[in-house]
Amino acid sequence: MRNGFVFPSLKLTVSPGVRVSRGEDAVLGCFFTPTRDYSGMIKVTWKFAASNTPPFLDCPVKYDSVHGANPCAFSDLKHSLKGDPRWGDGSLLIRDVQLTDNGMYFCRVELDGWKNFKEAKTELYVGAEPHILNLSVVEMPCGSDSAPRRLQCQAEGNPPPKIVWLLASRRMLENKGESSQSSPYHVTSCVPYPEEEELTCRAESALNHTERTYPTREPQDQSEESEESEESDSLKIPLIVCAVIALLILIAGIVFYCLSELLFHFSTAAVVHILRLIFRFFPPLSRLFCLKGAIIHSRSHSLQLMKKNFRHFIQWLRRPTPLPVSVFHPSSSTYPRLDRGAGAVCRRSNTGYIFTN
Repeated sequence: MRNGFVFPSLKLTVSPGVRVSRGEDAVLGCFFTPTRDYSGMIKVTWKFAASNTPPFLDCPVKYDSVHGANPCAFSDLKHSLKGDPRWGDGSLLIRDVQLTDNGMYFCRVELDGWKNFKEAKTELYVGAEPHILNLSVVEMPCGSDSAPRRLQCQAEGNPPPKIVWLLASRRMLENKGESSQSSPYHVTSCVPYPEEEELTCRAESALNHTERTYPTREPQDQSEESEESEESDSLKIPLIVCAVIALLILIAGIVFYCLSELLFHFSTAAVVHILRLIFRFFPPLSRLFCLKGAIIHSRSHSLQLMKKNFRHFIQWLRRPTPLPVSVFHPSSSTYPRLDRGAGAVCRRSNTGYIFTN
């Protein structure tokens, strides 16, 4: 709901309160309605913290002119009017709010000539997650303890954060140190630090938590990181190549297994028809069948010959020499028997790959 203030000549309404996070934009509503027949000057002013402080923004306009751009909308300033006073809207826009913007705001509307004004207040609450400002060793005691060296942690936030100290083992330090609050949002805590040990300052609140460790861990040199990245990439390339080769061998094995099943369970004509379809839609496979001698003359000897031809294919991969195998010509309708002499060579033809002497 809004707080309403009704007067004979002017009605003024403001937002009851606005909550935003640090870094966001905030809009504080302020709406007014003068008497129906008023057409003179009207001025909207905004004040911060107290009603008797000087205004940080004021906007005088003539109430009867509603044409043209908003005269008090400044895009490059932290404070400007979000609304247009000529339409009874004097809402305030605050860009990139910070903790220093937290507090009470007063909207004042004046009717020139009638010597009449009304004023109402609203509140802006800026929430901020904990943030550690500084963590360092100080020689002077920051409390009643006379330890010569102390580790000091300064943090801020809204609500004010609570500071706890953690050992390297993540256990909480038994000596909780001494804390003080120098402002509504800043907290300082100190603990004795006689030795070079690792301590962590943790600032926590209902919004979130953050931490920092002393001594600070040295970041890794960027050149070392790039060298490690290059070494990692160089190791990946052989692995990828081996994986591709293994995948190709697996696919070849599956193809020959399926082919052997076809030779044992289907007629020769059916196998020829199926392979013709395969060669038609996948021409590169004709070379594979040519090299490995996939189509065998006799169904009774197919499995034995396929195993033999598979060994020949592995040898061909190692050294591309002519293969002593007999194969089926993809363009032929029968099984022509070729001499399996050492001079058989796989050659390209218009219809695929064949073995010739």
